Amino acid sequence: MRGRHSLPGCVFLFGALCFVSAATAADVEVTFYTPSIARIVRAPGGDVVKKADIVTAKPQKVKMSVLENDDAKTWKSATLSVRLDKKTGALSFLGADGSVMLEEAGPAKFAQTTYKGGYTATKVTQKWKIAKDAPVYGLGSVQNGRLDQRNVGQLRLQPENCNDGIPFLCGVGGWGLYWDNVSVTWYKTDDKTVGFESDVGEAEDYYFIAGGSLDGVVGAMRHLTGKVPMNALWSYGFWQSRERYTDCGKLLEVLRRYRKDGVPIDGIIQDWQYWGDNDHWNAMEFLNPGFAGAKEMIDEIHASNCHFIISIWCSFGPKTKPYADFEEHGELLALPTYPTVSKPYDCYSAEARERYWKHVSSLFGYGLDGWWMDSTEPEPWGQKEENNDEVVTALGRFRDVRLAYPFYAIRNVHDHTKATRPDRRVFILTRSASAGLQRTGAHTWSGDTDCTWEFLRKQIPCGLNFSLSGNPNWSNDLGGFKSAKRETFSELYARWMQYGVFQPMMRSHGTGIWRELYLFGKPGEPLYDSLLASVKLRYRFLPRIYSIAHEAYASNMSFMRPLVAEFPDDRRIWDEKGSFLFGRDILVSPVTSSNVTTVATYLPQGADWYNYFTSERVKGGAEHEMKTDLSNFPLYVRAGAILVDGPDVQHVGEKPWNDLAVTVYPGAGGAFELYEDSGDGYDYEKGEFTTIRFAWDDKSRMLTVGARKGAYPGMLKDRTFRVKTLGGAEKTVKYSGRAVRVSLDE
Repeated sequence: MRGRHSLPGCVFLFGALCFVSAATAADVEVTFYTPSIARIVRAPGGDVVKKADIVTAKPQKVKMSVLENDDAKTWKSATLSVRLDKKTGALSFLGADGSVMLEEAGPAKFAQTTYKGGYTATKVTQKWKIAKDAPVYGLGSVQNGRLDQRNVGQLRLQPENCNDGIPFLCGVGGWGLYWDNVSVTWYKTDDKTVGFESDVGEAEDYYFIAGGSLDGVVGAMRHLTGKVPMNALWSYGFWQSRERYTDCGKLLEVLRRYRKDGVPIDGIIQDWQYWGDNDHWNAMEFLNPGFAGAKEMIDEIHASNCHFIISIWCSFGPKTKPYADFEEHGELLALPTYPTVSKPYDCYSAEARERYWKHVSSLFGYGLDGWWMDSTEPEPWGQKEENNDEVVTALGRFRDVRLAYPFYAIRNVHDHTKATRPDRRVFILTRSASAGLQRTGAHTWSGDTDCTWEFLRKQIPCGLNFSLSGNPNWSNDLGGFKSAKRETFSELYARWMQYGVFQPMMRSHGTGIWRELYLFGKPGEPLYDSLLASVKLRYRFLPRIYSIAHEAYASNMSFMRPLVAEFPDDRRIWDEKGSFLFGRDILVSPVTSSNVTTVATYLPQGADWYNYFTSERVKGGAEHEMKTDLSNFPLYVRAGAILVDGPDVQHVGEKPWNDLAVTVYPGAGGAFELYEDSGDGYDYEKGEFTTIRFAWDDKSRMLTVGARKGAYPGMLKDRTFRVKTLGGAEKTVKYSGRAVRVSLDE
């Protein structure tokens, strides 16, 4: 449902810039996409010209009323009201109860601006008022160490190494805001306002969301920009990589050693330079003599029940076939990037995207399981940022479309891979992201982080804000990427690995000091045992991880959630940036300082919690202190939670999920839905999967294993569950798909 309002215009001159009050110079167009999502458009020049199709949703038929008097005009649905103040031209957004969730600080401002080289564009700015004590979240993956992003000054939002700024905001009250502009955008904030300023924007175009909760906001963002598909089961296992394996033998040596030592692993990665020197950068060929046996290497990886992805870039060296091909067709960008001899291709061009796939598909023929897409920004190198902005692309200046480069580059590879091999889920790891990228299922990692405790601390709020911006698939190089001193690195690596257990992708990677577990001691030594325990803990949690992956697809759950998403009434956690929830019931608080022997963790009020390692039960609403060494860390399970342990395996396909241990954490009622499918392919989208709901009644101490719903080829029709309460006696349940009720003792 759509509505417009217009009033006579006014123009204000400030020096060399001409600011136009959009609320009075152009129509204010309000379109309800759903009862809880409204699109706001102010276009002084007429129609809105979209640079990228990031928003895919179409307006629904929404029952709406329009109220108007001398002072205001209000568009109202069942859950959201948009009120225009006729005197100021500002909009306010009100919930179903009439309370103001957010309001504009004034009408949008437009400024004709001349950039370097005589390039003229219209800059658009909008600000919104925020309450004094109200935190603001989002902005994608920004490594400033902040969860609450208000009053941080100014941030340049764009995809880059270690930062992936997305113009999206949300708040505790369950409101969200997506600023739909793909040009270079600045986030500006102080103690009273938050705002976006885009370098190029002939129109103001944004979506306001009345989500009811932070999870509701995330769901609405995915409704607007794309649903999250599931990744294959094997992708949630443990991954090993380094910068870099220098030949086939070095890589296979790692996998063989892991299998020999009994270290679980499901994926291994070849980083750059398998093509040879920089002149042949990203040649899409195994030109390095050390990789002459690439096909045999990949065959052995698969025979060892492991998966393999390889590094590909968006830039090419001058002696490569792709470089010559793109240059001939005028599809290379004059953009200095790493290495300096290379140039990126113009992914904004549909013809160039087809050409890119033609070259990358030659690698696909080796039997790759996915892609590691590096430098999908592409990373500027050796020049000031503003010089790169003026590079011309197929859709205008780079400044105009900067935020959409990862969107086009990654979607291109995703779509072609899926079309080429539709029976297997596409898997992509990317260094950069944009709004809407979650619909490809791509995992974004946080870039070339430093190997420091400070950077480890920064990762937690960084990942949480990225998840709140709509995409649940975020991870980082475990241990940090850049080189470090071995005498100070080992403890940091062990703690980072513990954090990695509870990321959507668990991947050990870095340079300088190689990260393979056997390089850090042997069984019986604290450091090695800690690293191995983290990997094994990952596989123990795999049934929950895969079930969360399905929730992300089916009901907009995220893997990593800020505590405030589940406990919004506890003000103490509104800016908690050291702990997070994994799903709903697991609270993770990684150790992020060296030489820690005792650590205190605040547990949200409204629930009781159990220390996962000691089984001690503590009440929420206070800090809980525990002793820690490399064998443990603050990991808490919510009372009422039901944990289903995965089997002890070397890879995800080694054993079926039979004879699983099911542990109830008493003290409250609770439930857990176990999701299973074939592990790969897209038949789950057709309903080929099963769910089994475990429900705990704390008063009657009765566990119900619900009737199995759904079916898929190869599923377990009959199985065993070993059920118990924490510390209680175990009971064996024979299960054939019908509901079973089990009484459990203390």
